[in-house]
This record gives sequence, structure tokens and C-alpha cells, in this order.
Amino acid sequence: MPREIIAILVLAALLILFLLPNIRLLKINEAVVIERLGGFLKVIDKPGIFFLIPLFDRVVQKESLLPIDRSWVIVDSEIQTTYSYTYQIVDIKMFCYAATDPITFAEEKMTQRIQNGLDDLESLKDIWLDMGVNLLEFQKNRKK
Repeated sequence: MPREIIAILVLAALLILFLLPNIRLLKINEAVVIERLGGFLKVIDKPGIFFLIPLFDRVVQKESLLPIDRSWVIVDSEIQTTYSYTYQIVDIKMFCYAATDPITFAEEKMTQRIQNGLDDLESLKDIWLDMGVNLLEFQKNRKK
């Protein structure tokens, strides 16, 4: 086989290996935030295949747009309180850029409000709305 054909095949294989990781598939009820050269480019929330420009684009965050259930436990003077909540992301760009870890940040803010006696759903919704998230449900269970 001539050297030119081998060189072309090697270059084609390298090109495919370079481009293949940049072809992404987005499922139903998912969204991604894409940055180009470190700045916000766009949000993709439609299912399908999308392509990132190698070395320029990156996926910052990929999240589900379906309601998500979470819970956390606070132990205070031998009383264990479990807080359960359901949230849904409505603005993924705000959610992505609100904090480094938006869920932990919101849970810390919720803990502060609960310790101050503000544990109703409407009071806690404000924390989440600032991050592009809708708090759908909130419950607390106490155990001794």
C-alpha cells in the first residue's frame, strides 16, 4: 500500500477520534448549558444530537428537568428531623451559575431559615426561585 494512502487513513482515523467525543446525545427532559471559550453560549433543552466545537465548547452542566425528590437530616439535642422536598429546575442557566453546588447551597439556606422558625413552603420557595428552581413540596418528620 502506498505511503500516501496510509498517511490519509491515519489522518482520517485521528480526525474521527478527535471529533467523536464532541458529538453528544440529549434525552427527553434533559437540558445542558454550553460555554464557548469560558463564556455562556446557549442552553439546549430539546432532545436530539448536538455537536461541540473541539477545544472551544464545553458542557458546563447537564440536568434533568423532571421533578427530583431529596431529603436531609438535622440532629438537634437528641431530636432527629428529616426534611424531604421535591424540586424542579425551570431555568437551567440560573441554576448552573447560582452557586458552585446549588443543591448544597439551597439546603444550607433552608437550614438557616428553619432554625429561625421559617419552615413553611412559601418562605422556602424564595430561596429556590433565585436559582431558577421551583420548590414543589416540603415535608418534615421528627423522631426522638
